[in-house]
Amino acid sequence: MSPKVELLEPAAAAVAAAMGVARRVRARFDPGHAIAKADTSPVTVADFAIQAIVAIALEEAAGAPPLLVGEESAAALRDPARADELAAVVAAVREVHPDAGAARILAAIDLGTHAGAHADGFWTIDPVDGTKGFIRDAQYAIALGRIVHGEVVAAVLGCPNLGRPPFRPDDPHPSEGALFVAERGAGCWQRRESAPGGSGRRVRRRPIDPADEAVMCDSVSQGARTTARRAHLLEAGRVRFRSIGLDSQSKYAMVARGDGDIYLRLPRPTLPVESIWDHAAGTLVALEAGAAVSDLDGKPLDFGRGRSLRSNRGVVACAAELHEAILRGAATIDLDPFAVAGQG
Repeated sequence: MSPKVELLEPAAAAVAAAMGVARRVRARFDPGHAIAKADTSPVTVADFAIQAIVAIALEEAAGAPPLLVGEESAAALRDPARADELAAVVAAVREVHPDAGAARILAAIDLGTHAGAHADGFWTIDPVDGTKGFIRDAQYAIALGRIVHGEVVAAVLGCPNLGRPPFRPDDPHPSEGALFVAERGAGCWQRRESAPGGSGRRVRRRPIDPADEAVMCDSVSQGARTTARRAHLLEAGRVRFRSIGLDSQSKYAMVARGDGDIYLRLPRPTLPVESIWDHAAGTLVALEAGAAVSDLDGKPLDFGRGRSLRSNRGVVACAAELHEAILRGAATIDLDPFAVAGQG
């Protein structure tokens, strides 16, 4: 793979290094150091450290601070009561950038507060996508995407606990994680975490028979109403399926490799609009492996509307052979999240 997108190789190296840091931070993880954000979701030392590691790497490679849309900001770490967490973040970042001080690390994290939708393009990062999976030492991902004119043009997706196929939910601790590098029009490649600059192997989905039982990648913690609506959608589209549970954009990697066939996100009251960092890297990995990706109306995902996918309703990533049937099923359900108050 000869990348056309500038900084793709430094980005891949940074994500690979961050995978190792995440694994080591998790090994000494203290649940008391998880911080509850405004939406009650947890953020950990690893979230902050990885956003800083990648931001500093991009800045050093480009010679200027990157335009970065990230999930985290450093506000909580500036609270004197969080001195222990800040010290842990600094120690983790210094595993990759040994000369980085606290001030530089906090500034690097805050680069992620960019509004997005910039004419020159920008990067978006979810430093630990699937933080609950990280806390459980199960599936999580480090997701970095490059967006130009509303399209994801390059992606790096690091999945520290995703081993070689076939995926086994009871064995989430491979000796080395999976690193996916994708570029629009140039394919998707799985590289070794220990050799992020290597060529790796190309990831391509094999065609499936749409009449066969498909594998649905579901979230581990998912409300009964969400489960019922997804089941109704697939049944309405006459798609036979069985479910496996895992967190994060690892689901996109599963669909890309053929370990899974369907990943759905329906609008819900707690998240009526998706954030771009939750999907940018994964969508390109899946697309370049031959999967179909759209919203539930069949529209391409528009990453040029700021920090959210506000012009799209939900997300579907699936085997191309199932896409039309899933969209037919989506047309039969009410996609207004507030029409199903109380959905989990």
